[in-house]
Amino acid sequence: MSKIENKTVSTTTSTSFWVLVGLFLIWNLLGAFHYLTSVNATVESLVAQGMTIKQAEVFYNTPSYHYAVFALGVWSGLLGAVLLLLRKAWAAPVFLFSTVMVIVSFVLDAVGGNLTALGLSYFGIMTFTLILSLFEAWYSKRMKAQGILR
Repeated sequence: MSKIENKTVSTTTSTSFWVLVGLFLIWNLLGAFHYLTSVNATVESLVAQGMTIKQAEVFYNTPSYHYAVFALGVWSGLLGAVLLLLRKAWAAPVFLFSTVMVIVSFVLDAVGGNLTALGLSYFGIMTFTLILSLFEAWYSKRMKAQGILR
């Protein structure tokens, strides 16, 4: 037990915390894998994965600054998940930064034509990614406020 602002707070963590942290870690590892496969993709490999030639060309010709934003979002999300696993307070601002990068990536996708070219399923995964990123940022901030993160 620790004393914070005249309130006694238990620093033991619930099972739900560890389950969520595990899910965040898995999700962000999948994001890192997706990033690595994206930057190493060819038009042929994208077509082999089910994209049309036009979709593959749009995806393949994504500007490098967009991949930089993608990298910042993915790797900061993974770092945030590891920090949350270690119960470190830095998880909250790192997840917030990752969320900002997801938003920037979403905007770049919309402006650059990727959302239109890649279709509704891509829009769906980007929307889910944004919602989960917002939840990760909110949850880590909440855990920090409750004294779970140090």
